[in-house]
Amino acid sequence: MKSYSPKIAAQMAVRRNTQHGTSRHKLSESAAGLVTSVLTEKAHESALTVLAKCLLKLNGRHLKNVTQAESLDYLYSIAKSRRQSTVSLARQALNLHIFKNDQLPFVQSEIPTEPQNRAYTRRQIELLTASAEPDLALSIKIAADAGLRAMELLTIGKPTDLTPSN
Repeated sequence: MKSYSPKIAAQMAVRRNTQHGTSRHKLSESAAGLVTSVLTEKAHESALTVLAKCLLKLNGRHLKNVTQAESLDYLYSIAKSRRQSTVSLARQALNLHIFKNDQLPFVQSEIPTEPQNRAYTRRQIELLTASAEPDLALSIKIAADAGLRAMELLTIGKPTDLTPSN
C-alpha cells in the first residue's frame, strides 16, 4: 500500500499549472491560468497542503478527490478564524489547481481586516538618513518626499532606450 503525503499531493497539483521563466504579462490567453512566480507557487502549495491534511484527518480522502462541497465547507470553516487574505488564497489555489472549469464562489472572512499604515514615520526616515552614507541619505530623502518605494527609485535611476518603438 502506497503512503499518501498531503504535501506531495499539493505540490503535484500546483506544479501541473506552473511555468517558471516566463513573464505572466507575455503569456497567451490560453496559458493565463499558469503560475509564473515562485512565491505564488509556494503559497498555493501551502494552502492546498493544509486542505489536504484536513481532508485526510476528517475522512481519509485525498486532495485529488476533493469535492466542491467539501472545499466550500473548508473555506467557511477557515473564514471563522482566518483573515480574508488567507481565505482568498485558499479559494484561488483551489480554483486554479483543482476546479478550473467550475470556480468556487467568494467566501467572506468573519475576522475583520484592519489596514495598517506601513509607511515610514518622519522619525524613522531621520534615523535612516543619519546613519547612511551621504549618497544613500539623499536617495532616502528623495524617495520619502516623492512617496516612492526603494525599488521605484531604482527603476527611475536606470537609463532606458528612449527611441520610439514601431
